[in-house]
Amino acid sequence: MATSIQEHIAEATREKLQEYETLRGNLVGDLPFWDLVVITAADEAQASAYKLQIYDKLSKREIPDGITYHVFSDPVGPKIGNGGSTLAALAELEKLHKDLLCNYKILLINAGGMSQRLPHASLLGKIFTAMPVGNPIYQMIDLKLAMYIDLPSRMKPGIFVCSADTIELYDVRGDELQWSFKEPGLTALAHPSAIEIGTGHGVFVLPKQENYKHVKAYMTECLEFLHKPSIAVMRKKGAVIPDKMASDCNTSNLTGANGGDCQPEVVYTDSAFYIDAPTIKKLAEYYRQVQPLQCEIDAYGDFLQALGPNASMDYTNNVDNVVKVTDELIAKRQEIFNLLKGTQLNVIAMNESNFYHLGTTTEYLHHFCCNPSFTDELGSTNDVFNLRMGKSKNADEPAAKMPRISDGKGCTMHSAIKDSLEDSHPFVVEYCNFSAQADIHIGRNCIVSMCCVSGKKRISIPDNTFLHTACVRLEKDARYVTIVLNIHDNLKTKVGQASIGDLVFLGKPLSELFTNFSSDEAKCLFPARMEEYSIWDAKLFPVSDNMDNALFAALDMATIVKQKGQFDDLSSFHVGRISISDILLKKDIQTMLFYRDNLYKINLRSSMLFIIVITIHSTFESLFFHPNLI
Repeated sequence: MATSIQEHIAEATREKLQEYETLRGNLVGDLPFWDLVVITAADEAQASAYKLQIYDKLSKREIPDGITYHVFSDPVGPKIGNGGSTLAALAELEKLHKDLLCNYKILLINAGGMSQRLPHASLLGKIFTAMPVGNPIYQMIDLKLAMYIDLPSRMKPGIFVCSADTIELYDVRGDELQWSFKEPGLTALAHPSAIEIGTGHGVFVLPKQENYKHVKAYMTECLEFLHKPSIAVMRKKGAVIPDKMASDCNTSNLTGANGGDCQPEVVYTDSAFYIDAPTIKKLAEYYRQVQPLQCEIDAYGDFLQALGPNASMDYTNNVDNVVKVTDELIAKRQEIFNLLKGTQLNVIAMNESNFYHLGTTTEYLHHFCCNPSFTDELGSTNDVFNLRMGKSKNADEPAAKMPRISDGKGCTMHSAIKDSLEDSHPFVVEYCNFSAQADIHIGRNCIVSMCCVSGKKRISIPDNTFLHTACVRLEKDARYVTIVLNIHDNLKTKVGQASIGDLVFLGKPLSELFTNFSSDEAKCLFPARMEEYSIWDAKLFPVSDNMDNALFAALDMATIVKQKGQFDDLSSFHVGRISISDILLKKDIQTMLFYRDNLYKINLRSSMLFIIVITIHSTFESLFFHPNLI
């Protein structure tokens, strides 16, 4: 049964992608689609980057035209969370569209994070992360628009709220009459998951379905929403799906403590939700009264937990899952509870569905390289929109070769690479330009993003290495920096001065990376007058004049740690180096997009030539040439 369900999801996904292709680059017209697509950003700099990329995708005819795209920045000040971003966006929409807002179907994508757990998405945003499908290649925004393509036709005016780092794949074909987004209040998508997964997500407590009919999807009122509950709480609250229901859910991709051949305990977990027009008006009015927010509000924990007949205000005092507790947090949570109390929470239980999170380097590598369920259901490949270059009379001429699905686990996207690149182990390469003459070896579990190697150079990337090259503006000049990390380095960890040595870089504590280490001397790596220290703010990454040299400088660091286990004296290490936070402040978006655009033009041209070659049954290798990019 599990295999059958996966096949259903794969078929439904393929149909959505085909339908989306008909809209890509074309006017939507009278087709049932979103009236507005809204993306939230953390600050004005990120918002500017998002606007540039939206414009770029519209000019390349990669996303539907004839609808309005908005990018809204969070207000200046403390972080306000995805719930605060949603409230601020609602207020902005009301300013722009006035009473007409109640007539629109709106997709709102919360994309305002710094992506510290997926650093190659930090500069240009998770919502513009490359996905292993499409020609030209899809980004996350394309998948969002494609996977939700059947929702607007079943929706009254309102807002559908989702995250920028999740993919929801589902099959509801044949059961369309079982659900809609036309009930009052909020309506959430729910996915069957192992009970252990529920501890890190939101979980719905549904009424007992005595006359449960085995359907792909059905709609019900939710009694209560639990935010990252313990297993004991899920059992106590009755969130576990009865065995006869769980047996018809898609549990093929679930893992749990039960293991073996036993059926895991299953709960319905959250992903995205719809807010109807009257509730939108209520939330926007509330935000106008309380702005500016001085605390983080969670769109799931603080909105959904207030709903359902069994909801209680008790959760407002529970700060276990709160990143930063501020003085006004509990008061604001209580105000939101009272504002939304009595609002109906509806759930569309999608029994044939899977929810994939791409929020961390390990999740990203796992799904792209090692998860057959993800690959089969999404229809992804490990060779997407690349210029593959092979041996020929002229080493700079690429060989004519169609995109392929190999038996390996390496995933290469939107790059110019040698055809002989070994890909029999997990790694991800994106937006890279490697000369046909270069000798490239990529280790296991690596992420290599926007890196350039020209000429007959040889590089070897150690296992578990993260590499991402960025362009920055320093004193009006373009410079390049390659961020190098171990994929397990935690950039969000913050410590006091006495514990700086405990921060981990390239897989080792700073105290072990430098000779004669002292916490006081290590302060030279960080900006002055800091209270908390993190690798995110450490001046570790050397600045270079071009992309090649930036990559080699980063690889030198990784090689030294691998071979010697230690850098030299700490006192002058920071000279000529900047931090990831510096890179974000000084990033040159136009130059990075120009680099990607050059790759795009070459890869698109080569794809068109491949089609011509197959059509006329001949090969003209002289038509192809190796790109000379910055």
